[in-house]
Amino acid sequence: MNEHTLKVLEFDKVREMLSRLCLSDMGKELASSIFPTKDKEIAEKELKETTELKEILLYEEPFPLSSMKDIRLSLKRAEAEGIALEPAELLDIAEILSISRALIKFFKNKKEKYSLVSTLVSELRSYDEIFSAIHSAVDSTGEIKDSASGRLSDIRHQEKTLRNRILDKLESMLGARKTKGARQDDIITMRDGRYVIPVEESEFFQSRGIIHDRSRSCATYFVAPLGVVGMNNQLRELALEEEAEILRILREITSLIRYEVADLDVTVRVLQEIDFIHAKAQLSFKYDGSSPLLNEQGYVNLIEARHPLLSLSKEKTPKEVIPLSLALGKEYSTLIITGPNAGGKTVALKTTGLLTLMALSGLHVPAKPFSEISVFKKVYADIGDEQSIEMSLSTFSSHMLHIKEAVDNADSETLILFDELGGGTDPKEGVALSEAIIGQLIKNESKVIITTH
Repeated sequence: MNEHTLKVLEFDKVREMLSRLCLSDMGKELASSIFPTKDKEIAEKELKETTELKEILLYEEPFPLSSMKDIRLSLKRAEAEGIALEPAELLDIAEILSISRALIKFFKNKKEKYSLVSTLVSELRSYDEIFSAIHSAVDSTGEIKDSASGRLSDIRHQEKTLRNRILDKLESMLGARKTKGARQDDIITMRDGRYVIPVEESEFFQSRGIIHDRSRSCATYFVAPLGVVGMNNQLRELALEEEAEILRILREITSLIRYEVADLDVTVRVLQEIDFIHAKAQLSFKYDGSSPLLNEQGYVNLIEARHPLLSLSKEKTPKEVIPLSLALGKEYSTLIITGPNAGGKTVALKTTGLLTLMALSGLHVPAKPFSEISVFKKVYADIGDEQSIEMSLSTFSSHMLHIKEAVDNADSETLILFDELGGGTDPKEGVALSEAIIGQLIKNESKVIITTH
């Protein structure tokens, strides 16, 4: 399947729809890179995974999957000795572990019922030590808890006591000053990690203290009076001790993660895959999809199929989308669709092609159960206005380039979709050219659908 075929059949729009249903950027990566396989076993396995997840969503208790951050960069950083992951990173990792633990519990008694998804989940671990360490140390806002260590608790208790002493001292000084006349800016603030009070320039030389800042107008100094300088210094020392203890705690938790990085990488990969499969199941719900039967005999049998983009269009209700039933590959290998303009010929062509690509990508298709699709090794489509200004090609020339590529490479395992074959040139020449192309494709035993113009 070349990129041109994927584009004209609007497979990129299916990728976009699938991506929007993923709960993580990691899942979106898989959705945006989804590609049809040529292997029947792989396609059937992926279809069955989608079916299992859809059944889980239909018949089981709420599925424990939620939005999750991409922690792969954090895990990569954790591999280096001495690194301390940030609290926010640890919370993201804890969320991943929480989902992993919930999925393990969810599938505990469902292994036989949903074998494929359960096999994926069996690669997950609960990581109790890491999970407990993170939640014991980091609160939901990303702050380190007082209880993260005995030393941190002691430091913060000392800080609190000392801070209250400093504030009481400064409040007392401001109170004494108010007897000489109220000042609008008589408030205690912090500069350089130290508590200060505002002092007018004219007053400073009558007082004793250390200047830490001054106002924009330069009329006011922010001063730590000598009576609190020592306590301010002690408070700053405690703050540095607190920072050091927090760094030690974060390094300790990061070390636990470092020892498990290889397995955590597996956990991330599994959750990425489950998010992707979950999105496929959700997409199936949106257009009432079902899993098609796959064959390798070049046989297509669509039963009441609908184009997924039409099914999900806001401009049309489901009842307004006319279903298509189509068979190809048994009694005849070539199907020519004719009819008036706006009669649905191109939609029929695109529906067949797009549903084939979707099925080979492990996606349910908007068609009735027991619809069949062949595992075509090649799919070629030539649809719409193919004029290329950049390549100085006319519409007809562009069409012929794609048609030639298809005819040259077509064989019995190829699906060919040509819209308005022979258009863009003299009608008589177009007819002759079309007959020659169709004749060659029949000779190549390809499966062909062509619309007339």
